[in-house]
Amino acid sequence: MTPIESAPTNPDGWVEIAAGPETEKLAGKVALEAAGHSSLLLYNWNLLGQILDRHEDSLRKRWIKKTKVWRKTILSKAWYPNMPLCHRPDIDHLATEKKKLLEEGILVKRPVNTFIWPYINMEDLIRDKPILCLLNTRARYSPATFVDHELEFCRLGLDTDTIVPPLKLNGYTMHLDGETVESYGKLVAWGDNSNPRAGFKPGDGMLILEIQEQVMEFLVKWCEAVLNKPADVLVSQFPIGPRLGPVVIVSQWPTIEILATYAPYVIPVETNFYRLKDFINARYSAAQDHIWALREDPGYFQDTVLQYSEHRAELILDSIGNVHWTYDNPQFWDRTLSTVVDNAYRAVAVWDVLAKQVRLVISLQKKYARELDPRYPLPPEYRKHVQLLRGLLLHSSKNPHTNMNNMLPASPRVRNLWERENLNGKVMAKIRCDIDEERDPLLWVYLKLQNDDEYHRYGHKDLVDEMEKLVFAQPEQNERISLLVAGQFSDLGLSVLMQHEIENYHPWAAEFKSDQSSDIWIIGQLPQLYSHVLEFGRHRLSFTLNKVGHPFRSDFSYPCDQHQTRDNAITMWRAEKNLDIFWEEVDKQYEAMTGKALNETFAHHFSVKHELERMPEWIEPYKEDFIEMDGRNEVKVKAKDLTKTISSLKRQNKNSPTNYAASQAVLLDTMKGVFKLDPRAFRVFKALFHTPSDEDGPEAISWGDFLYFMSAMEFSPLKLCGNLWHFSNRFIRPIQFFAPQPDSRVFLRAAMRMGRRLRRTYDWNPEMFVLDNGKGKGKSS
Repeated sequence: MTPIESAPTNPDGWVEIAAGPETEKLAGKVALEAAGHSSLLLYNWNLLGQILDRHEDSLRKRWIKKTKVWRKTILSKAWYPNMPLCHRPDIDHLATEKKKLLEEGILVKRPVNTFIWPYINMEDLIRDKPILCLLNTRARYSPATFVDHELEFCRLGLDTDTIVPPLKLNGYTMHLDGETVESYGKLVAWGDNSNPRAGFKPGDGMLILEIQEQVMEFLVKWCEAVLNKPADVLVSQFPIGPRLGPVVIVSQWPTIEILATYAPYVIPVETNFYRLKDFINARYSAAQDHIWALREDPGYFQDTVLQYSEHRAELILDSIGNVHWTYDNPQFWDRTLSTVVDNAYRAVAVWDVLAKQVRLVISLQKKYARELDPRYPLPPEYRKHVQLLRGLLLHSSKNPHTNMNNMLPASPRVRNLWERENLNGKVMAKIRCDIDEERDPLLWVYLKLQNDDEYHRYGHKDLVDEMEKLVFAQPEQNERISLLVAGQFSDLGLSVLMQHEIENYHPWAAEFKSDQSSDIWIIGQLPQLYSHVLEFGRHRLSFTLNKVGHPFRSDFSYPCDQHQTRDNAITMWRAEKNLDIFWEEVDKQYEAMTGKALNETFAHHFSVKHELERMPEWIEPYKEDFIEMDGRNEVKVKAKDLTKTISSLKRQNKNSPTNYAASQAVLLDTMKGVFKLDPRAFRVFKALFHTPSDEDGPEAISWGDFLYFMSAMEFSPLKLCGNLWHFSNRFIRPIQFFAPQPDSRVFLRAAMRMGRRLRRTYDWNPEMFVLDNGKGKGKSS
């Protein structure tokens, strides 16, 4: 049977008949056709399992060692009529279709099969592992395992009406349970069904059956082609061998891009609110650390302001090659500085609201654990807050989405592709007329993300996946993305990723999209939840901060990575004072506008209280070592150790950013042992925990070395979207870091900031680290 030959591909093929004799007649026909699909599907599933019982090891070995030319021949034989050549051929076809229509006025006919099975394509399956994963999972697990996810992979075809379910039959539900023809594809009238929601609409059920039937037939033919023997011979003339485990997807560090690529070929991932909580809490912690660094570290503040200033539309040249007349004037810096502050506090508020909501969802999940049955709706209270979490994630994606759309055209490495124009007094950027955006992967995805119609047409998750695959996973494209743009995309991608997981909370997720009353209620909650964010946004353009925050006119030089000298200390004190003046001015102006201090307004969005660390008083080092009497022993103390000790004591007198008793317990517990590091990891430690009184630290470490260090500390790194990495540990809370972009080097000053975050989060201190041979303790000697 050819793929979906019975499925109409236009709305005229839909059948909707009211209850009566005609409905019953159609239902009988549907039940008979469903039984036919189910019978062939289950036959091939059982046959595939028997083939793998005997030949899975041979299939894997033979496939791995063969050339791509041979693999292409095998795939072409097994899939009828023609296997698409590229990854995500459905997205590729829509892009080609639009281009043909615009340039040549030709409307290209859509190949329906390309949209039904977008993961069946030559580019993906010709590689080592995808086909082997698909083979193993589809043979070893019941077809019922995949029913909730079959429609997800052809979502683009359904949303664009390229795929139309074979029929629309009211009053009946199709069950896809069990492993027999009688149960898998059973059509049940609502009156005979105790719970009509436990199943699928008949049209969706038929589509799922036909999708699975074709996949099973393809896999059996693939086995026959690889082993060059018919299926009956492969089963009847060979003994059963040892069962192999799942195919291992080899990757030095797991990434969301790899997981998304393999998603259609492996077991569906179930919605896990604890995983979402880890992602949200770690990002919330990073957002708070960002604000503390902006208030505490003049060098970090200056770097951040300069990054924002380099991503404003005023720098894009107009048609005669000039920047905007407001560039570098007071208004330019006022807007840049207020945007830095706005985005920082907005992020803390957004992730705080999400952190509280996901905790509430988990508590309700526990409360109603005994009532969660796939056959029945969710308890109303639990359902309401799951939907609210989904709505808040959608809202959280809007600001980074807008920021990325505004920042990317002005970013230094692609700014020359754009031209600035004024539209109704607003500065706008458009691609130069001599640039073909369809041939530029970065521009192609960006334009889809930028355009609201395209963004919703292609789908948030699909476009985020394409950005990862076409841009961030390709070195020549990745180097065009600046650190600031990568950070905005990371937040967009993380929000979309988590929203997508909730939208696949099967079998209840289908109800979320059609529940308009809950959507209206969610929209009504936003002004209350984000009242302070909205208030700050209303006043953002009223700030005048250029006199105290201009990164060149105010001295924010902060040589914290250089050896301690009196001159360096004076420079750092001056920078800290200038930074304090800036934030005092922000607080003063905000209070004048709203009647309340900024920190006081947002205090409830912070999980811990933080005291700023400042450069200690300068103590002139002694030229000679002196003798200190320690009981009966004479101990030599070097001057630099004394300076460092005083600095350490001043830091210890500050309020801890965590609960005092809890932090002391953690500190005492961790100091019972010592982390032994090999030379590579120890070199990273020396950069992370470098102090000016130490010997010179490494000028830079690579991001790969940092991943290696965190792995040595028993963290599991996972690359999320963009340049955001999530580090999880079984025993302590996770943490997230943004990788350097586009350069993979972490310079010493940035490494020290990362070390400061690790110290605050886990109470790590230099004395806890030592070379594996025991000679190179972290503490300076």
